[in-house]
Amino acid sequence: MTSPAAPAAFDPDEARSKNDGMTARVVAVLDHLARTPATGVGVRQLATELGLSRSAVHRVLQTLAELHVARALSSGSYAPGSVMASWAALLAGQHSLLSASADVLDRLVASVGETAYLFSYESPNHYATVLAGSQCGKPVRYMLELGSTAPLHVGAAGKAILAYLPEEMLSELPLARNAREKAAARTALLEDLAITRERGFAVSVGERIPEACGIASAFFVDDAPAGSIDITIPRYRMDLDQVETYGRLVFAAAHELSRLLGSVGSPPAAMAAE
Repeated sequence: MTSPAAPAAFDPDEARSKNDGMTARVVAVLDHLARTPATGVGVRQLATELGLSRSAVHRVLQTLAELHVARALSSGSYAPGSVMASWAALLAGQHSLLSASADVLDRLVASVGETAYLFSYESPNHYATVLAGSQCGKPVRYMLELGSTAPLHVGAAGKAILAYLPEEMLSELPLARNAREKAAARTALLEDLAITRERGFAVSVGERIPEACGIASAFFVDDAPAGSIDITIPRYRMDLDQVETYGRLVFAAAHELSRLLGSVGSPPAAMAAE
């Protein structure tokens, strides 16, 4: 079961408003190329998805192909080239978070029998990004796309992080449409975040996607929240009697990752010592 609510991590409209137009176009094309299947993506399709002219997209793709970053297929589509593949290999080996989390995620999946994901967070963003995952062997799984994002105020992965961010950030989040609803939503969210801090993990049942559940715990770098580890569970398979057990396992995994990343005095570390 693939999440239908997984937005792209890169927003070309936002990038164009902040950066040089050509740079934003190139990054947007690279982002889509990195996600494209082996059959590639066509110029027309890519131009439509990015909201750009076909000629602009074609020029970018031609240049990338000349540099071996993209690869022109006989079908007329484009796919990632050898240079992009080498970037992926280099980053996977050099990214301390990816290398530290791989075994942690695999062990967690073996313990709970559900899929686990690593979310990264960089301040002052209002979202977390799916950085890596470890799949369970069950035929029905709640899956997230790598590079997709999750809001901080909805869903376990985001709330696990938000629980340790300054309370003032809540005023920047789209909690509700009007002032009365926003005040109620803020109160409910603050109560949820307080519970998350107390027990060390966040729980989400059908918040973002009605058929999905999540249990997540934050990990820390330099005593600041740097992301979360989240297990994703199809709702029909969610056993509420197992929430505490699963939560402590996720919490232990996040604490282990914090330790591997050198964050000894993080809130999870203090809680684990109790």
